[in-house]
Amino acid sequence: MKKIITTVGTSIFTNFKQDKVRNRYGRDYASISIESAYKNIDENNAKAADIWDPKYKHFISHIKDSIQSYWFADEFPDNTRASAEIASILKITENQNDEKFEVHLIATDTLLSVLAAELIRDWFLNHKNLASNIYQVLFQRIQSDFKEQKESEFVIKDLRVNKQTTYESGFMNLIHLLNEILPKSKKEENEENDKYILNITGGYKGVVPLMTIFGQLREIPVKYLFDERDLSEEPDIISVGNLPINFDWSLGELYLDYLSNEGMKTLHEKKDTLQYLRELNLIHQTELKLSPLGRMFRDYITPLSNEKKGNLGYLIELRLFEQLSQSDLTSIKRSKTYYWEMPHGANYSEEPKFNKDSSKEEPIEIDLAVGLINGNQEWYEVKSWSENGLRKAKKQIKTRIEFLNATKLQAPSLFC
Repeated sequence: MKKIITTVGTSIFTNFKQDKVRNRYGRDYASISIESAYKNIDENNAKAADIWDPKYKHFISHIKDSIQSYWFADEFPDNTRASAEIASILKITENQNDEKFEVHLIATDTLLSVLAAELIRDWFLNHKNLASNIYQVLFQRIQSDFKEQKESEFVIKDLRVNKQTTYESGFMNLIHLLNEILPKSKKEENEENDKYILNITGGYKGVVPLMTIFGQLREIPVKYLFDERDLSEEPDIISVGNLPINFDWSLGELYLDYLSNEGMKTLHEKKDTLQYLRELNLIHQTELKLSPLGRMFRDYITPLSNEKKGNLGYLIELRLFEQLSQSDLTSIKRSKTYYWEMPHGANYSEEPKFNKDSSKEEPIEIDLAVGLINGNQEWYEVKSWSENGLRKAKKQIKTRIEFLNATKLQAPSLFC
């Protein structure tokens, strides 16, 4: 089953307020118009949790009745163009009868977006004949005491456009929510990403760049319905393919530690680093906290930092190789490897004896092994000067000392 994650805006209301709808109903439109009710909610900047507030009850009821009775039925029966979200979901799933879909609606922290999401969910519930391959459409309104993002998988806490501070906080919560919905591990991600689709047709247009970057990094298809409001033509779904973009791994090696909660506390003492991270838009411009891009960077790089090695480490290794080659020595070898037999004892070889079977032999790899004229050896390891890099270095030093002690191999005169 594929899952379509769909952001929700207010097009269901703006579409109903179009002139073509007014003209269709003529004088009768005044009695079903949602203009006044919509305005009362919109101008008060009503939050998602305000949907429980009694002062909005009459307005909500009138909007729901008008939309369901006159925009979903009556003069517009089976209205597949009622909103950007409905039209795009139907377009994404059409001609795929062998595939089942689950739709996960995501609303902003506004009453109108939550109300729109509920109406969209109910439209699909009542029009199963038009979307037989859509198994279910998921959405739940939040409680009246909605305080933290972890309390909802359907509403993005603080994502509103009336204040810059809440807007940025909302972006951070959107990233958190997407990470909760999507696979948690890299293994799951590789197996499951083809089962997810990001539908960015609805919602605030300011969310589109963030969702697009997120989809690119996670290699999840991003889809957008082009001009669904033009009822005279069939709209087209635009798919944003995987572009050759990614985060710079050298930045991850150098700066990942500073983007942790503890690491950011040290940035007061590192003004140049702080300024550079702000130029990269990884740190908030005025506060000592992650930007939305910084959050994506940290979340994406962290689980992979133990699996991949960036180009920076190789470049430093090659520069060191070049420097040592000009010194007084007899030989220098990159990636010198000894194969230590299991269980660990005195036996080892310089070529694998068991096809590199980790249950039978452990590779002891030295980045640079240097032979000196006097017969001594020097070993050099290249690691990033970071918490993660130093942790790896300590572990490797310990293992190599154990290897030297057990095998009686001549110890290097310098281990750097």
